[in-house]
Amino acid sequence: MKTTPYMIIRTILLAGFISCSAGLHAQTARDIHYGKDDKQVLDYWKAADPGSPVLIFIHGGNAWADKAGPFLEAGPEYFSKRGYAAVNINYRHPGNAGYPDAGTWPMPLRDLACAVAYVKRNVGMLNGDPNRVILVGYSAGGYLANVHGHTFHMDIRDPQCLHPQDLSVMAVVSMAAWRIGTEKKTLPPPDRIRFDDMEVLNFVNNKTKPVFFILHGTNDQKVGSVEPYVYYRTLRENKYPARMKILDGKGHAILFNQPGVCREIELFLDDLLEHRPLTPKSFTSDVKFDLNRSGGKLRITLPQKVKEAVTVRFFNGSKLQAGENQMFSGTQKQMLVDIPDELKNSPYFYVSVFSDSVCQILEVGPKP
Repeated sequence: MKTTPYMIIRTILLAGFISCSAGLHAQTARDIHYGKDDKQVLDYWKAADPGSPVLIFIHGGNAWADKAGPFLEAGPEYFSKRGYAAVNINYRHPGNAGYPDAGTWPMPLRDLACAVAYVKRNVGMLNGDPNRVILVGYSAGGYLANVHGHTFHMDIRDPQCLHPQDLSVMAVVSMAAWRIGTEKKTLPPPDRIRFDDMEVLNFVNNKTKPVFFILHGTNDQKVGSVEPYVYYRTLRENKYPARMKILDGKGHAILFNQPGVCREIELFLDDLLEHRPLTPKSFTSDVKFDLNRSGGKLRITLPQKVKEAVTVRFFNGSKLQAGENQMFSGTQKQMLVDIPDELKNSPYFYVSVFSDSVCQILEVGPKP
């Protein structure tokens, strides 16, 4: 068969493609053990340049599911193409009816600490920077990431985890993270009591100060959509640097392969790594509410220090959004808002008032 110029060019291009693919494949390693247990493994994507930031991804599944599949790998793959080293960890997860076994807690947290230590000890193989390690957790993984962000000074690793003492992280990104405090009510009394110790708010302290970024949807039927406001307010009141992004209409499945999710994280990381201001220094939860149930109105009074626009959202007793967002400019210090029709006869609902410098939750009625 006669060789044509087209065939020569095609052969060269294919050879180049195969070479590039092989090179990319060589930058990825699977099932690397950071501990002795079969589940203590991680995958990693090596950064192209030395000294790159490192993202450690922590899967969800109520801390009992196996290492996440393609939907979570979309995150490491996305960021590994944008100058980051990426790590996807697995961890031990003894479970009970979909919940981590409170009797063996904090096994998953210990594994996360051991994985962080392993990554920082071997950061050279990733072309990573040990001072720019960032946790990215989804659902139960978001909970573990948040708790590690508050406890890395305690060094709770198992004795068999023979890695350096430094477990610090630069930042924590938590997506649709649960708090434990709300989920425990479905458990029988013995486990419910033990789960009190696992509530993430119990770990908030002033001994660690990573930056926190919270991503949460307004229709999270798994965790509820009120929880992030409570956590964010607690962080800001304790002077943690924190940012929160509420995704309207999103449920619990905030996945990396969904439009805009990786981009929101990327925007946060850009500000973080460029040392740009993440949130205003001033913060308040001093919001006053005057409820007129019979008239279907709610008067909200903001403190004078709030200058930017605020968003008011209503949530039903199941902590899912009800009605539309109501936006107000920062110049309005008093707002008269309509209670959504579906809540006017509801015995219990929530109202959130949120901006970069203010966060407050109003609980209306007897608890269901």
